[in-house]
Amino acid sequence: MTIEIRGLTKVFQGRVRALAEVTLSVPSGVFGLFGATGAGKSTLLRILAGLVRPTSGKVELDGRELVGPVGRDVGLQMVGYVPQASGRYPDLTVPEYLNYVGLSRGLDDRTLRRRRIAEVVELVGLAEAAHRNMAEFGGELLRRVSVAAALITDPRLLVIDELPGRLTPDERASLWELAGALGEERMVMVSSRTMDDGLLRVCGGMAVLADGRVTYSAEGDRLP
Repeated sequence: MTIEIRGLTKVFQGRVRALAEVTLSVPSGVFGLFGATGAGKSTLLRILAGLVRPTSGKVELDGRELVGPVGRDVGLQMVGYVPQASGRYPDLTVPEYLNYVGLSRGLDDRTLRRRRIAEVVELVGLAEAAHRNMAEFGGELLRRVSVAAALITDPRLLVIDELPGRLTPDERASLWELAGALGEERMVMVSSRTMDDGLLRVCGGMAVLADGRVTYSAEGDRLP
């Protein structure tokens, strides 16, 4: 499974250029996208998730267009997106929240939805906390809930924007390990301002963005 990004450019109103002719070949597994704030990481991930339309360029997943003239609807079905900020639903348990997410994303069959909820709760390590209201959750558990929500439709590509800055080093390391485990069965793209050792350890490839351009990319034995 591979992603081909070709000439991806995004210019926002006011002629702010967020991405400039980004071209990347993304291998299977976990791919790290690094760069300072404003480098274009979030814009790229939001384009992949179908939330932002590019000005030009296209993205293909195994030869199937995700981003381009006809690709947006396909992308919405094949990509799970984890935003930087985790939503809070303090009066709900994890299964209750995921039930709402599943319904909103077209999982209308009740039996299938319940089975998928049980699978993702186990997959992201929330089984022991599933009975608790989310008001009790800290940053790491809320992030795991966001990942579970993104996985509810069993997407082929999971894109994870920046981890919250308030996480402890141990919490960050735990979430990088989760990304590595998820990357064994699907493609995972993760953005980060810093090159955490824990993230680099699970990456099969990486790229660095600066001012909307790719300044460095590597995979396999060429990783730092």
